[in-house]
Amino acid sequence: MTYVPSHVQIETVNRYCDARCPMCTIKFVPDWPKNSDDELSFDGQSRSAEIMTLDTFKAILSKFQPYLDKIRFLSLHGCGEPLLDKTLPEKIKFAKDLGLKQVGFTSNCSALTEKNTD
Repeated sequence: MTYVPSHVQIETVNRYCDARCPMCTIKFVPDWPKNSDDELSFDGQSRSAEIMTLDTFKAILSKFQPYLDKIRFLSLHGCGEPLLDKTLPEKIKFAKDLGLKQVGFTSNCSALTEKNTD
């Protein structure tokens, strides 16, 4: 029997954020270089700051298609601000069109406008 999680999380934005919360330990760009040392990481190097391409997102999410009946929720969040991803609406649409019923993300909402809410 294959275990399939009910909640899938895909980090579409890494190390880009427009807030500097005092409790956050992430070394965000532009305060730190895109590739920087990080003494707290596994190998002493931060993961490179990047925003996942739409094509990469589609390739990853498509692998979950056989398990859509088991997946209840997709979270598009990790170590960055999802609203800085200009392709976020297309990623959400692709996930919904694929058959995922609930798609969400956590945000500081500073980039939220009436236009991008729609």
